[in-house]
Amino acid sequence: MNDIAAVWQNVGWKQIASALVFVAIALFLLRKQNLGLEKNFLIGVVRVFVQLMVVGYVLNVVFSLKSVESIVALLSVMVVIGAITCGRSAPDVPHAQLIAFIGMAIGTLLSVGLLAGLSIVPSQPRQIIPLAGIAIGMGANVGTLAFGRVQDEIAANKAKIEAALCLGATSSQAMKRHLRLSLRRTLAPTLVTLKLVGIVHLPGAMTGMILAGANVFQAVSIQVIVFYMLLCQATVVATIVSHLAARQFFSSDHRLLA
Repeated sequence: MNDIAAVWQNVGWKQIASALVFVAIALFLLRKQNLGLEKNFLIGVVRVFVQLMVVGYVLNVVFSLKSVESIVALLSVMVVIGAITCGRSAPDVPHAQLIAFIGMAIGTLLSVGLLAGLSIVPSQPRQIIPLAGIAIGMGANVGTLAFGRVQDEIAANKAKIEAALCLGATSSQAMKRHLRLSLRRTLAPTLVTLKLVGIVHLPGAMTGMILAGANVFQAVSIQVIVFYMLLCQATVVATIVSHLAARQFFSSDHRLLA
């Protein structure tokens, strides 16, 4: 394991520069097909580099502190940034960023809190922060999907919803079936991933541990824990965001505003 770790210690600026060949190939194909994505593509490449370098510096500081306060502070910032990004994907939903924050905060508190509270993983920055980052990233993606699915469901079934309201149904009753369909569609990608994991898809946490020289079965065990955590995170965030987002399209007297 030490030999493998020594190999990865040699990865540095030279190797990062060499990896730009992948960027060059992708950029060549974009230009060849006149997709007009070159600028956004290059901005994304630079952002990945800068953001990860900054995160690396911050994590190095937090890992050295080894305090609960530093973990909570960093995770709070991560949730806020994730919620802002997620909320911006739904400009037509009132209070979208607040809704995303509520969903992601509760989901992260529950999933990561249980990881630490049940001693599933050590309550140390080096273990908690990477796993929380995976959970928060999943929450942002699921929240974005949830916003879109709710809006699509309301737009496609506006007449049915209004008819139910006219017959005396409350907004919750009128949206019950549509929310269920919205949630099913939001969680569908997560369920597809579960079907493919280990057969077609080798997950990141497991791959990273194997590359770092960990025992294969230890890596697999950690990945199983991660997936169970992500199932909780995805379901909690999707449920909260979907229900709160749907409420924004109704008045206090149960009229459809969309």
